[in-house]
Amino acid sequence: MGRLYYIKGIVHAVKAAVEALLHNLNVKDAELWIFGKGPLEQWIKYYVRRNRDLRNRVKLFGFIERDKLITLLAGYVDVLLHPSLCEGVLIAIMEAQALGIPVVAYDLP
Repeated sequence: MGRLYYIKGIVHAVKAAVEALLHNLNVKDAELWIFGKGPLEQWIKYYVRRNRDLRNRVKLFGFIERDKLITLLAGYVDVLLHPSLCEGVLIAIMEAQALGIPVVAYDLP
């Protein structure tokens, strides 16, 4: 959720999701939902097109209003992956935890 910039870790998130979920763990029904806009949106689309296993498993939602986002999180999200390389605690993490959604993030000071 947020801006799709390199420093926000989106490249690492997509690649990690591919490796862990599709190849190492062989999870059949996992999806990666990406909320936000930014310059790496085209890279994500290209990466997904190149990897056939991802075509129906990575969904780009773009920008979504906060109330609709919270509704989607509460109803459909099992784990929030927060890959930011520079931010330790964000509102998105606190909101996910308040909804009972586990969060995976880097150990940042």
